[in-house]
Amino acid sequence: MNFELESARGRDSDKEHHDPTIGWAQPELSFHVTGASDFIASHVVRQLLEKGEKVHATVQNTKNTAKIQHLHGTQNVLDAVQKIESVKTVILTSSCAAIYGDNADMLEMKDRTMTTEYFNTSNFVQHNAYSYSKTVAEQEAWKIYEAQAKPPRCLSLLDQILCGQFFAGVPDLHFALVDVRKVATTHIRAAENADAHGRYILTHDASNSLVDITRMLRPITKLSLVPKHTLPNMVVRLAGPFLGFSQDWLRKNLSISFKADNRPSQEQLGIEYRPLEETVADHYESWKKAKSR
Repeated sequence: MNFELESARGRDSDKEHHDPTIGWAQPELSFHVTGASDFIASHVVRQLLEKGEKVHATVQNTKNTAKIQHLHGTQNVLDAVQKIESVKTVILTSSCAAIYGDNADMLEMKDRTMTTEYFNTSNFVQHNAYSYSKTVAEQEAWKIYEAQAKPPRCLSLLDQILCGQFFAGVPDLHFALVDVRKVATTHIRAAENADAHGRYILTHDASNSLVDITRMLRPITKLSLVPKHTLPNMVVRLAGPFLGFSQDWLRKNLSISFKADNRPSQEQLGIEYRPLEETVADHYESWKKAKSR
């Protein structure tokens, strides 16, 4: 998803609106959201409409495989806004995968803490291809942006969201988690705050293990089958190849927790992260409703 903030100067130059959650008046704006049907973007669009904002959105044609397979969307957006002076801000939705690929990467980071100064250097096509693709995409976006003569303000928001199923026991894996609604809110705050710049990590300040999640789920689901214990690493290593996990990946990710520096998103954008228990409960209820349809 890409997110553009366009000032309406030149069309409605005398109009201003004041957002009480931000605290300053600004010219009337319109928002452009690409990939508006995806998980994060749909929440961005919903929150903007609830605020009464003007929103333009595009969605992908899932039948057009050529467009889906070729990831040139960000370059097209950055090239296009060079021709439109009214576009003031472009927000790239990236991922924490562009910062780290394996949890073992955290062991090389200062204070074992994920910060925006790092880029993922441990992954490649044959190892964590998804994380590698996210890294290459963001680095290429910044390269294109820096090469432009008069670029608009550009920000990169790095989030990580976990959804999945759990079985009789869970491996000792740790993830950075965030509520998609807060990610959407951050996109809007970043667009409206003229002082926002660079990269922002959007996640809680410490990783959570899978067993943390399952223990939150047990009282919500009232199902005794939801696991409450972590599987021994030896068991996971033995079963890993049958589940599609290489020994190299397990070695670099099992039992490695970490911290994340989310202070810029809180201090500069005023983001208050939802308690994880609330996010898990809401996610479960959404899943249950979707399943019953």
